[in-house]
Amino acid sequence: MGPRGVVSQGALFTDRGLRQLRRLLGTLAHPVALEVSGPAGDPFVAQFEAVAAAFCRAAGPVLGWHRGGTDGWPRLRLLDEAGRPYGIGFAGSVAGYQLQGLVAGIRAAAAQQGGGELSEWALVVFTAPTCPHCPRLVVAAQAWILASPSPPLCTWAVDAGAIPAWAERAGVTWVPATALERGAQVVAVIDQPLPIDAWRNRLEAEIAKQEGGR
Repeated sequence: MGPRGVVSQGALFTDRGLRQLRRLLGTLAHPVALEVSGPAGDPFVAQFEAVAAAFCRAAGPVLGWHRGGTDGWPRLRLLDEAGRPYGIGFAGSVAGYQLQGLVAGIRAAAAQQGGGELSEWALVVFTAPTCPHCPRLVVAAQAWILASPSPPLCTWAVDAGAIPAWAERAGVTWVPATALERGAQVVAVIDQPLPIDAWRNRLEAEIAKQEGGR
């Protein structure tokens, strides 16, 4: 048994763990595909593949996974059955408390009618497997981007320890923290605790300011 009822990493590969994960995922309304990308032979890519396979065994045919490209950082994206992105992704690793975000992301994506085109904007939530406060922010980010903000964003839950270069680029030294990025540019960083409404309002204000300055 993992934190707050989430299946632990090791339990994913046991019958009991799979049954628990099946209960957590529930009935998925629409198919979701997990795309795992990153260098062949990378241990974090192998971890993503193993986790994706376990989730698919638990959920059944409505959830599938496949291998994506071999470039870039180890990552996992959620796609619809036509290959369109939902805008929810995980990079670096997914373990410990981070598994809560993956469960929530799959359930949230499956509740949508499908994916779609995304803008150059990205909402990056820096996390750690041992951070109990991180899943709340990851889930809030998923809910916000799926609520069709304008412009449409994607969100990445990034293991700051697994990809320190990404955290360093944003100037993030602890988790949880949020970076609002536009392409390769870091537009804003929120690294202090805020109520979710205040956090969302600040992000929306930053986007409006940048969009208005075009």
